[in-house]
Amino acid sequence: MTKQAEAQKAETEQAETGQAEAGRTESDSVNAQISFNRNIWLRRLVLVLLGLLMGLQIYFVNAGRVMGDPLPMPFGYGAAVVLSGSMEPTYSAGDLLIVKKMDHYQTGDIVVYQSGRSLVVHRIIDMNGETVTTQGDANNAPDEPFAVSQIKGISVGSIPFVGTWFRILKTPAGLMAAFLCTVFLTEVSFRKQSDAGAAELEKLKEEIQRLKQDDGNTKG
Repeated sequence: MTKQAEAQKAETEQAETGQAEAGRTESDSVNAQISFNRNIWLRRLVLVLLGLLMGLQIYFVNAGRVMGDPLPMPFGYGAAVVLSGSMEPTYSAGDLLIVKKMDHYQTGDIVVYQSGRSLVVHRIIDMNGETVTTQGDANNAPDEPFAVSQIKGISVGSIPFVGTWFRILKTPAGLMAAFLCTVFLTEVSFRKQSDAGAAELEKLKEEIQRLKQDDGNTKG
């Protein structure tokens, strides 16, 4: 093989290598753009979910203060906070209860019932027609009997310690603080990802341009 042929072969291999590198760089550029767009949609999704959460919280606040319903139950479910230790050791103060509306109740059920504008979480110990008697597991005496219509629902689950934060979020100040904090953290995270993505994209574009110039110089 002559030197000229060897030189041509080397130039061809170099050109093919440059084209392969340019192809990989272009692919990386496309992936970076896709990742950037995905982050934008993720940010929008977080803001939409935050808006829905705020709407629900506003609904709960208005239901309690305007309509006198301390436990609104859209779709048959609601959330109540344990305020005392009367149900120890089953539930502790600060626990968040998931409450389900039921058509019928029986002795032994842990229910949430409305007493005035307050909610009470106690266990049913006796039922006499439409009259119910409850008692806290840690209490020595039963509650005053009340109408079964005052029962909001039965406890079907609990989340320890979350109730305190839930009560704070139900206040206007707590709701606004949570909203501002979430928006701030979302924006900061998005800005960091956006800046990093833009820098990476620009770097890839410069690399593509350099490889194309090198390829052009090689052919020339």
